[in-house]
Amino acid sequence: MSGKPFSGPSGQVLDFLLKQNGVSRNEVLVTNTVLCAPDAGKVPPEAIKACAPRLRRELKDIPLVVACGSEAVNEIVGRGSIDRYRGQRIRRGSQTIVATNNPALVLRDDSTFPNLKRDFKRAFNPLPPPVLPTITVIEDIDDATRYIQSIKPGIVAADIETRGGLSKNAELISIQFTTEGNVATVIGERGGIWQDRTFVDTVLRPFLESKLYYYVWHGGKFDIKVLRSSYNINARVDHDTMLLSYALDERSGGDEHVGIHGLEYLLMDTFGWPKYTSATIERAKKTGIVENYDEFYEYAGRDVAGTHQLYDAMHPAVEKIPELYKMYQDKLIAGTEVLAEMEMHGFPYDVERASDVYEFEVGPELLSLTEGLRAQVDNPLLNPRSPIQVARYYYDLWGIRHEMQSRPDKKRSVDEASRKEVLAGRFKCKGDDEQRVFIQTFTEKYDRFQELAKQASTYILKMIERAEADPESRVYTSLNLHGTNSGRLSSVRPNLQNITRTKPGLPDIRKLFKASPGRKVVNFDFSQAELRVIAEMSGDPLLTKVYHDGLDLHSETAKRFYGENFTKQNRDTSKNVNFGVFYRQTAATFQEKHGIPEKEAQPYIDWVWKTFLGVKDWEAGIEKEIHERKYLVSPFGRRRRFHLITKENRQALYREGINFLPQTTASDLTLTSAIEIHHRIDRRYAALVLTVHDSILGDVVVEYIDEYVSIVKEVMESCALRHLGWKLPFKADFGVGPTWGECV
Repeated sequence: MSGKPFSGPSGQVLDFLLKQNGVSRNEVLVTNTVLCAPDAGKVPPEAIKACAPRLRRELKDIPLVVACGSEAVNEIVGRGSIDRYRGQRIRRGSQTIVATNNPALVLRDDSTFPNLKRDFKRAFNPLPPPVLPTITVIEDIDDATRYIQSIKPGIVAADIETRGGLSKNAELISIQFTTEGNVATVIGERGGIWQDRTFVDTVLRPFLESKLYYYVWHGGKFDIKVLRSSYNINARVDHDTMLLSYALDERSGGDEHVGIHGLEYLLMDTFGWPKYTSATIERAKKTGIVENYDEFYEYAGRDVAGTHQLYDAMHPAVEKIPELYKMYQDKLIAGTEVLAEMEMHGFPYDVERASDVYEFEVGPELLSLTEGLRAQVDNPLLNPRSPIQVARYYYDLWGIRHEMQSRPDKKRSVDEASRKEVLAGRFKCKGDDEQRVFIQTFTEKYDRFQELAKQASTYILKMIERAEADPESRVYTSLNLHGTNSGRLSSVRPNLQNITRTKPGLPDIRKLFKASPGRKVVNFDFSQAELRVIAEMSGDPLLTKVYHDGLDLHSETAKRFYGENFTKQNRDTSKNVNFGVFYRQTAATFQEKHGIPEKEAQPYIDWVWKTFLGVKDWEAGIEKEIHERKYLVSPFGRRRRFHLITKENRQALYREGINFLPQTTASDLTLTSAIEIHHRIDRRYAALVLTVHDSILGDVVVEYIDEYVSIVKEVMESCALRHLGWKLPFKADFGVGPTWGECV
């Protein structure tokens, strides 16, 4: 609008970043990838192409370029995500390039501000060149034995490189150790050392299992699983630099290799190390085929030496904040052991039953729906799996308009929220009433197709493929302690936490996950844990009375609005609203997420804030704390930091802070319970297999179920009292069945 880039609030952010590094705006060229105003915030590829010659001319003689935002990074650095290039000073001839986010992004997402500050510092005030560690390689058994026996008790950084992933056949390529950050020793496979099980059994195992050493890893949960399953070495994680990083910066990020908690990024960011993972190394890590052992061992040695350096820098920083250090030890490190055992056990998947569900139920219906959709629009080539094709009918041919189009980047969306608007009749179109009925009929089929196709692809076909790759037909997930800002666990490869209770008319995916032979699945679930946390932390008299009296908040709310004879659907609506209102969802959000019309949701919202005044005051206190301290601390010591509060993001940060406290506390009650249960049960007869937010699943020998239930119920229901001193009842319900879905 002003004709100058970065003229508004984002320009203030840019000026701050420059000033922080001793640079003024008049010392730099500020330009855009395109000089036109893109429609709805989208930059057309043809505009970037048209502006490219002008941009190249502007940057031709510039020695330092900071590429801000995905369009700039793709055009100047190369195709790929910003995170792929972040942390580096990329040399192109005489030019240095640093990739970062657009400063405008922090106005909406404050979590990007720390990266921006670091990236601008890396550009204008880089760290001095680091002194990289000296690497010694050992490939002889006698030399390896002498080296291990020479290591004195104390802190030892450890790391492994493997091939074969997490399968039972995973094998070592190398294992590396260091007791100081400037040197490292790599014990490599080239001499056939790992084929000698005598060395593994008599030297390596006693060393890694010894209590005389404190082992530091980076993402060590993966490493100890391989050592345990493939080599019967009961290795442990005493410290983990990835989890230390997460304790200091709770932003979620990637696995042990990538993201803000990735080893290479942390070393670049903290010490100015160069990027040292080459394309050859990346191929070796994917395929297990080492093309250049000397290069590979150098990489492995840097990994372990870097881990030790990070430990020396991060451990004191966490240790000086007592509640944070306690959380790190009691939740993150203790949780590593329990989650590793869960992941190694896996969850048996019924391949035969899943195949039947697909062959006789899901597959035929998907085919029938596809044919019905094609017939309705008279297009035998329509692919209902293509949102672009379907969008052409909705927005070009039928001219549909609805409220969900106002969402960013959703103008032509055919997602679930958009379909709900059409199904509810909340849309306009080019045609008459008959055309509206036609569109709604099409949408009913399309909505059903989309729901069913997701179930089929993600939870049946891909799960069958995974289970068939395992001799016992088990599916193995990875449960990350650092995968969310709130401290909740996340599940990846595959995401088993996303398998919700089945909706009517959809296949019950949970029934496909079954107990091991001679066992049953036992599912324990905290009842309304987050709402109980809100009641305890807010001290609201009405809300705490509900739980002290053993009542069900959702049922009480349903009675208030629908009468004594409320239906299950009425209770579900009340449940969605109860959670949503306390988390400051608006009536428009209820319409988008749950299909509850705004006019129906608004009376709920008004009633809640007139009734639960204690919660209202508590949330106002959270707002004040966010402003004054710029961070919140949970009852278990987790932190949620707020890096930049602006007019644009203020309300979003309030909502995040209000969400954070109950969600992280409920999650930590579950994790704390799982850790205690793991150590109290007889693991010959029971194994924990999964946690899903507020629930814990066990695979339990039938004869041991009664004892298991007694232990778990006592641990979960007393957890809040024993660890936090809370007297509000925390109820744990449970079900038992041959499958996850049949736990009743």
